[in-house]
Amino acid sequence: GTALMFTMIVVVGNQVNYYVCGATGEYIGFHFADRTNAWYCVAYCIATTINIAVDMSLTYVLSVKMMHGLNIRVEDGRLLDELTYNREIIDSFPIQRTLGDQLFRYIFPATYAIPYAIEPIATVYVPYLIFKALTRTCPSIVGRKAENAMAILIPMELGRYSDLVMHLYLAAFSLVMVQGNYLSIFILCAITNTYLYIWDSYRVLRCV
Repeated sequence: GTALMFTMIVVVGNQVNYYVCGATGEYIGFHFADRTNAWYCVAYCIATTINIAVDMSLTYVLSVKMMHGLNIRVEDGRLLDELTYNREIIDSFPIQRTLGDQLFRYIFPATYAIPYAIEPIATVYVPYLIFKALTRTCPSIVGRKAENAMAILIPMELGRYSDLVMHLYLAAFSLVMVQGNYLSIFILCAITNTYLYIWDSYRVLRCV
């Protein structure tokens, strides 16, 4: 239950980031679309980095308090609450494992899977059905209006670059934590990026 709630919070938070970064780029009023897209990529990466930092900080604070109450010991047998420096606490295996597990839940399925599984349905198939029905039933939607209404796979923009950068960033950041799923994370990263390449190639070759 808690893991599912965290996953959905991350998914919804990422979607809010998408919208806010895109909306601020439009609000700034760049004269060229490439600068708007560049702003989006930079702003999204910064916003996601802040999200990760806040999430890991909260996880660290709550985990330390919980482990103090449970009298968790570190590798050398000392109690966790006997450690005096933050560096010692962060480097201890129980904290490293907790932070690593939390990061993995952030990566998969919240970032690497769910958004891209939903994307073809929420942004392509459902709008296609809606605009298809409107085009068939509204006499005023004819000619160029009808073509624009059915252009569901365009416009293409550079926001995907920020997705790819964040995938690699998260995979690299996982190396900071002591955990045993490095290979799984990099395989998931490769699979996700390959899927995005195939999906965007289809959009470009078939619809743009």
